[in-house]
Amino acid sequence: VCMYLLVEPLSLPGYSGGHVSTVGGVVVTNLTTGKKLGSLDKAEVYFHDIPDEIIENLIDEGVVFRVAGGLLLEHPLVLPFVEAVGWF
Repeated sequence: VCMYLLVEPLSLPGYSGGHVSTVGGVVVTNLTTGKKLGSLDKAEVYFHDIPDEIIENLIDEGVVFRVAGGLLLEHPLVLPFVEAVGWF
């Protein structure tokens, strides 16, 4: 269990050559019956080493300030450095 809150952009260098876990969740409520269903999804993302220049470009671009933990896997600057993604 991670005891640290990762915030952008300070967390970006820590992703380089390492891995992070992401958690997402959703709850849907039937407004007629009041019945609720919820689900969580966890993924582990493994990274190759990310050059400092790439991290600086992401910060300069500003997109990392609009996503949780500065983590945006599908970004063209980030995607080449994603080694693997595993869901469980």
